[in-house]
Amino acid sequence: MTTPAPAQLSGEPFSEALSEAAQAAAMSVRLILTIADAVRRASQKHHHGQEQDLPEDIGQMAESWWSADELGKHLPASLLDHLTTSPDWPVTARRLVSLSRAGVDLTQFLPNLATMAAGVERAVATNTAPTKTEGNGTDRWADHLLRTTLPDSLVRDAILASPTWPDIAATMSRLHDQGIDVTRILTDAHTAGLRIDQAIAAAITPTTAPAAAAAPAPAAAVAVPLVPEVSADARNLWGPLTEGLNIPRDLDLGDRARALEQLGVTPPAHRTLVSQVNEALPQRDAALLVSSRQWPVLAHRMHHMAEDGAPLAAHLARIAPGTASWRTGPPSETTARLLLAAHHALTTPLDQPLPTGPRVSTTAARSRSTTPDTATPKQPAPTEPAAPAHRRTTAPAPRQGRGR
Repeated sequence: MTTPAPAQLSGEPFSEALSEAAQAAAMSVRLILTIADAVRRASQKHHHGQEQDLPEDIGQMAESWWSADELGKHLPASLLDHLTTSPDWPVTARRLVSLSRAGVDLTQFLPNLATMAAGVERAVATNTAPTKTEGNGTDRWADHLLRTTLPDSLVRDAILASPTWPDIAATMSRLHDQGIDVTRILTDAHTAGLRIDQAIAAAITPTTAPAAAAAPAPAAAVAVPLVPEVSADARNLWGPLTEGLNIPRDLDLGDRARALEQLGVTPPAHRTLVSQVNEALPQRDAALLVSSRQWPVLAHRMHHMAEDGAPLAAHLARIAPGTASWRTGPPSETTARLLLAAHHALTTPLDQPLPTGPRVSTTAARSRSTTPDTATPKQPAPTEPAAPAHRRTTAPAPRQGRGR
């Protein structure tokens, strides 16, 4: 007669589920970083003509620049443990350093990555009915999902053209089998990819053009255009708040008066805008919005809309109710949620509901550079009057010469 197996401890299944959830979160992070690296390579080819050469000792640089202690400031301990103890950690660290050297601000990139991973971890921990991958093959299923989720852009092209695409597709499939909404991860990857592309575009420094093959030009004939250095504010601000706006390369949000001047908002116009915000929002919300560091950029957009006759107070009043969705979330992110809610309120027509989550902008997806045009191109005559700003579903069209 055999001895019966000992009963399983009640906590073991729960522990196993938590471990699986943490592993899925780490898998999603590695997926985003693989996509980010593919976008970095494609973006550098697009803007620089070639990928950036990485130093031979980049492995040592990765360990010194982004040690576990440093990463611990931006990622939760459970996620960090799974990343740093994984056999492919050197590859992950190398990709982080590559992004940093390309101009990506990792202090902003990593917290967004952690937020996405936390959502994946919760989804796996609560999922009890794993789904099955559909389609006639992982690559074909993932290809279809990618093309139907992301707009035609450098980011999508970079993913599909990357040598790592089979690995990306396989990871997407594994996450899908664990009940994860892969489309949400792809949307996050798309947003991160756009920011990476913009950071690389902003990091371009002017260089002398190659000499002609026939004969080099005389030294006196070689002209190198002088453009302002891209400031950290101009680089880090790119995203929904700046969509459709012409932001100065040397924007300095540390000096509010100068920033408003750079963005073309005069003191009288600014006082009017602040008055309209106070009219539309509760006192505390208005003060939080106007005192935020990014306020000058929002004021820049509002100033354009006011010139077009848009009812700013009516637009903003939609985020005033106490039940507004932006009021829900971590207190440390309230200002960021309020800024994005105000942006959505300003760029969504009054007869349409405000978006309840992030929206992918085709216009932003096709954006390639923050480098301002040195000359104003001639525009064809419009066939019909342009719609006023408050009737557009995205940000107002950029105006040549504004914000200078």
